[in-house]
Formats: sequence, C-alpha cells, structure tokens
Amino acid sequence: MSSSKQVQEESFNNLPVYFHNLKKKTNRYSITDLKTNVNNRFECCFVTLGHTMHVFLTMMLPVILVVSAPLRGNTLTTMFLALGIDSNNESLPLAYGFGICNDSRSWNWFLKRLRNCLSGVRDVAFICNISDVTASAISNVFPTSYIGYCCHNMFITLVGRCRDAINYEHLYWQTCKAYTMGEFEEKFVALQNAIPSQAHWLDSIGHEKWARSCLPNLRFNVLTAYTYIADSSSLIFMDAEDVPITSLLDAALSSLMIVYNQRRQYGDDFGDGLTPYANTNLQRRQNKAGRCRTKRIHDLTYEVTEQRNVFNLNYRTHICSCGKWRASGIPCRHVIATTKQKGKNIMDDFQLCYLSAVYRGFYGVDMVYPSLPPTDWEMPNEMIVVLPPTI
Repeated sequence: MSSSKQVQEESFNNLPVYFHNLKKKTNRYSITDLKTNVNNRFECCFVTLGHTMHVFLTMMLPVILVVSAPLRGNTLTTMFLALGIDSNNESLPLAYGFGICNDSRSWNWFLKRLRNCLSGVRDVAFICNISDVTASAISNVFPTSYIGYCCHNMFITLVGRCRDAINYEHLYWQTCKAYTMGEFEEKFVALQNAIPSQAHWLDSIGHEKWARSCLPNLRFNVLTAYTYIADSSSLIFMDAEDVPITSLLDAALSSLMIVYNQRRQYGDDFGDGLTPYANTNLQRRQNKAGRCRTKRIHDLTYEVTEQRNVFNLNYRTHICSCGKWRASGIPCRHVIATTKQKGKNIMDDFQLCYLSAVYRGFYGVDMVYPSLPPTDWEMPNEMIVVLPPTI
C-alpha cells in the first residue's frame, strides 16, 4: 500500500477526534455527525458551524439551496451542500459533508441532520435540481416545506428532452422571470406552442416550482441555484484523489475562513443604509418612480397609476400587484413613489436582511477558525471506530 493511500485510510479513523476538536476547541457550537455501516466503515459526514446556522435562522432569507458536487476520487464521490443567501445576494454554505454515494439514503441522512439544526424555528423554502435525487429526499425529510426547482437546471433538462428547446432559451427565461400572472400566461402559451412536444411536461411540473409569478412569498426572488453555486466554487470543486478526508474538511474550512474575512472587510466599506445589492436595485427602481402617480384608497392601501397601467399597493401585506415587492423584498417603483409622497423612510419598506448593519453583524461578530494540528488534538472520552470505505 502506498504511503498516501495509508494516510488517507488512517484519516477516517481520525474523524471522531477531528470533529471533537472542531466543536470543543476551534469553532464552538458547531454540529457534526458521522454515518457508518454495520462494519463501522465510513459512508458520509455532516458539518455545520454553529453561528452560521444561528444567523441563517435570524437574519437571512428563508431559502436553502440543496446541491451536490462530484468529487474526483475513488473513495469519496460526492460533496453535499446546503447553501443560504446573505443580504448582498451571495451564497454561504450552511452545512456540508462528504460521502461515498450520491443516493437517496445519503441525502435523507444528511437532510435529517440539517433538520435537527433548523429545529423547526422558521418555515424554509428549498431549491434543488429537478434532475437528481435531492427533491424526493427533501420531500421525505421536510414533508410540509416548499420545494422548488432551479430554473437553470430545468432548462438543461428541457434541452436534454428536446434539442429544439435551445432555440427558445430567451422565451424560456421570459416565462420564468415574469412578475405577473398575465405576463406569465402569455409567455407560457408561447413557449408551449414553440416546443409542443414538451408542453405537457412543462405543465405537469407545477408552475409554483419554477415560475416567478407563481412562487410563494417564502422563495422570494431566487430563481436559480447556478449563480449561487459559482459563489462557492472554491469550496465545491476539489480533487479528492488520495486526499485524506480530514484534509478535505480543512480545505472546506479554509474556504469558509476566506469568505468570512473578505466579506467582513467588504462590509466595513458599506456605511449605513443598504447592502450594495439592495442599493443597486433601489437606484434602478427610483429612476422609474418619477412617472408614477399615487392615490390613497383606504388606510394602508394605495392605487398607483403608471402611464396607462394601474397597480394596487398594500403596505400591510407588503404586496404590490406588479409582483416585484413581494418577490424580492425590495420596494418596487410604485412603493418608492408612494412612500416618498407619504414623507416616510423608504428603508422601512425593505426586508430587514438587506440592511448593511445586518450584513456586518453577520460576518463581523463571529470568526471561522482553522482546525488544530493533530499534535494539539484533545482526545475525547469515548472513541468511535471509523474504518475507511471499501472500494
């Protein structure tokens, strides 16, 4: 046996000690777990940093992207990831792990650990790929939660079913991104007519799974997991060939440390007010608010006229009939015009998570620390035997 292979196999036996020191010495309140078979051979693991999950439960959008990433290696084949979205519209790993198989059993196990971390504190929307096993696993573990599909992955699946669909990508995204039911129905009929062989498939999925105009409030404006996965690319695309699993966990931890440090420094430059993502959206919508005319109807309801179109606005429910305020949590131009006429502060119309102070509180209060070198490890009172998986 080669020395690198021997080190890799020994690293599985070191996992219980590694996790013990992660939780007790370096990143307190972290939660870890291991799954082994009846012969004590490793199958998969789970890691979440305690303060990250706490901030998700209190400050972030209630949306979790559930994705898997293939690993190049003979022993470990899959990285499991649950991603949250921060107030600057960037992804942050909430939980991650490694496993020998990307199947429903592994995902059920991983998601049950995630469910224990969420503790039923808040309703959460899940977004996953339509083309893999995660959707059924989420449904098993979170039977009452909303499950939607990544629109990017849906289009890839659509093209796989019908090559002609590649010619209608622009129409597909117009259908996905429509804010109102009227606009969606118009584009959806055109898409079905353009790709008649897939009309039934598109209709059978459930519009609430992928079309913005039909999404529940809980999903906000998150249409695709693809762009957020790119944010976490340094964490995901790792070579596991002959690499000890403890080194893979160290690499994931180092990536998170870099993310926290970069965003902490970035947040210091925000100043008071909004995050850059929210501020960019506000500026763009403010430029169009001048052509809106507002009329108070009753208490917190208003009618906003924009050219020949009339929109109904309700401050109590945070809904404008244009659909954009509900979808994004960021005031649309009709809200901006009305709030300005009322002489109120537009900041009160944003979701709390978009405030720059919230962003700084997220990345500035807690740190992510590297793991200890083996020479400094504390031994747990009880040792668990973890053998390397069979190939």
